[in-house]
Amino acid sequence: MSHWPDLPCPLQLAAGEYAWCACGDTRNAPFCEGRENCAPVRFTVRPRRNVETQWLCGCRRTKTAPFCDGSHNKKGR
Repeated sequence: MSHWPDLPCPLQLAAGEYAWCACGDTRNAPFCEGRENCAPVRFTVRPRRNVETQWLCGCRRTKTAPFCDGSHNKKGR
């Protein structure tokens, strides 16, 4: 069972490498657990400060993965 949020995930992320789960089959949403048949979107955070808020997509409909583009607001979701 997925514990995936349907809305954007505002997260305070430090500099580093991350893997956003593209399939939604994770208990660590929005991050990938490395399950078989999942192709995570790998991304790098380079904040201007020690940490910075990143808005990661929760609905998985974004065209700018892993970041939210407002797709969750569109009709017919």
